[in-house]
Amino acid sequence: MNSAAIVARLRAGRDRIVNLDRGQIPALAAILVKVVGAIASFGVTFLIAAEFGAKVVGIYALFTQTLLAFSMFAVFGNDHVIVRGVAANLAKGRLGSAKRAAIRCLHSTLLVAAGIALGCLALGYFEVSFGFAASLFVPLAVGLCANAILVLSTGFLRGVHRVILSQVLTGFIAVLMLTFVLALQNVELGAPEMVLPIAYSAAAVLAAGIGMVVALRIAWPWPGQVEDEDDPVAHNQLKLGAISTLNFAVGWIVLLTVGLFFGEEEAGVFRVCMQFNTLLMMVIYTYQGTLAPTYAKLYALKDFDGMRRLLLQSQIVLSLICGLPALIALIFAPQILGIMGDEFTQGAFTLRVLILAALSVAVFGSGGALLNMSGREGLILNVTLTGGIIQIALVVVGAAFVGLEAAAVSYLIAFAIRSAAAYWLAQRYLSQQLANG
Repeated sequence: MNSAAIVARLRAGRDRIVNLDRGQIPALAAILVKVVGAIASFGVTFLIAAEFGAKVVGIYALFTQTLLAFSMFAVFGNDHVIVRGVAANLAKGRLGSAKRAAIRCLHSTLLVAAGIALGCLALGYFEVSFGFAASLFVPLAVGLCANAILVLSTGFLRGVHRVILSQVLTGFIAVLMLTFVLALQNVELGAPEMVLPIAYSAAAVLAAGIGMVVALRIAWPWPGQVEDEDDPVAHNQLKLGAISTLNFAVGWIVLLTVGLFFGEEEAGVFRVCMQFNTLLMMVIYTYQGTLAPTYAKLYALKDFDGMRRLLLQSQIVLSLICGLPALIALIFAPQILGIMGDEFTQGAFTLRVLILAALSVAVFGSGGALLNMSGREGLILNVTLTGGIIQIALVVVGAAFVGLEAAAVSYLIAFAIRSAAAYWLAQRYLSQQLANG
């Protein structure tokens, strides 16, 4: 190879690195927007805890987590499919195929969401007890459909690289709820355990409506003609759906188990501790989500070297962003929880363990997003299933014989196993592709 060819190759490699580094800017901006939303969400929990106590926090948490879980059951991986389908097709200039992928995801999601909503209405009609009032099944049915539409809308926006806008919409519900809770302190609207869940569903409807309008305005001009009848990026939805469903189902089961063994007040304490974990996890998942379309694009272009650099960058960025707040929470756990009331300080150990669980995800970067966008979702499904089984087993056994802290330990063990395994599998996959290339 002559000197001119060597120089050209070095410049091409430098350009790829620069492009990847610049690609971090929207990701970091999206994280900043997400942090604002996460702070608003935390503010909601803080105000509810301070004003109404742990019991109302527990009921509100159970309702919102049930709504989110049911909506993700309806989405069943279509949020990943729409990101991968839209981003990969746009990278090759196939607007028609990108539009078809989005429409297919919307149709299948709405169909399943309608079925789950009808089931919720039936439970409410027969006054089935579910940890909250039977009358809340009506707003639950409406809210889960709305949130499913919102999840698809934000996934579509990530696919077209509007990551900041997608995060603004995601955090919109939290901002609306924070405003509502602040107003609720001065206006009497009824029992908070009823009013707060209804308000959450109403906020989800408004956010979903805005998200759908924005997505339609972007996709409407795209041609209806499909460029590729056999679109491989739309395959394997069942595996992607199983991954998303398992992740939400496990968290929901853990919350239900805590409430079953320890009651609503203890569930409220655990939920407050989980809120701190959620602050970090929202940042981590947001960052990973913003990288997903980039991974899909690099995979479509067979740039495996670029994918490896992006994976390393994600480890560095997430470790730096999450390191300092995690350290503060670990040191000052009792003082932080004490701000919300003395009844919450019993969760200091739980808080520390949950923070370590989030940190274990951050240090391993975005291996899961890389594999999902590379058609290797089967590997992630196996990892997620193994981690979920371990976590549920630890929660049930630990709650029966150890105490509330066992639920937090289950998160740490399961998160560490899943994150480490996903990172190792991603590195092994990239090494194989680079060796073959």
